[in-house]
Amino acid sequence: MVVIFGSFLFAPQISMDMNFEFIISSLSITYAIIAGFAIQRLNDKFNTIMDLVSEEDGLIKSFWQKIKLLQESAIRKEIKEILQSHYSIIDSDFQHDTMTGMLNKTKKTFYKIEQVLEKLVKILPESKIYIYEQILDIKTELNKNRMYQINRSLVSLSKTDWLLLYMLSLQLVGVLFLYRTGNVVFDFVLAFVSVSIMLIQYIVSELEELKTGNIIIGEKSAEEIKEILSWDDSK
Repeated sequence: MVVIFGSFLFAPQISMDMNFEFIISSLSITYAIIAGFAIQRLNDKFNTIMDLVSEEDGLIKSFWQKIKLLQESAIRKEIKEILQSHYSIIDSDFQHDTMTGMLNKTKKTFYKIEQVLEKLVKILPESKIYIYEQILDIKTELNKNRMYQINRSLVSLSKTDWLLLYMLSLQLVGVLFLYRTGNVVFDFVLAFVSVSIMLIQYIVSELEELKTGNIIIGEKSAEEIKEILSWDDSK
């Protein structure tokens, strides 16, 4: 940012006989359309995955509550260890991995749960089968949610989209640089617009990585699950 402002305010002017207004207008409109489309598409992806992850945590919470109702201490211990391992992976790796990578790393959680449920049905008394059926319903919803997350996480900008965005942004900043008049206020505005374009590029890249500022997907809901599991430790 400092470099851009310094270049716009202190670099010598280049005199060129060009219709800068038309070029700037054309590039600005084209860039706004492409960048707007990219931001809307990636923001929809971010919000959808945010909702799906929160829903998954809610289902896991309900799943855990049903497991506790069965009063099978050995099964309960196994499930708790699986869930703690699941959220441990999320805590340690989410900031350094893609959503697709996280889904791959945590898919074993659900395979292990299925193995425990297969053991559970063999030892469960008839009077508690109805709870087991409710658990299976929740597990089915978890599987659906997981598939939605996998499919949604694959949505991204193509290499062509990125190339177009970078070409347009660089051309627009370059033309704005050449359009300087020597008027400090006017050149400052041009520099501010150029920095804004660079920030738009940054926002698009952040959304592509499923990040917006300090927001971490599913952070609060995951903390609640871990807290509930820790309560069980204190009993």
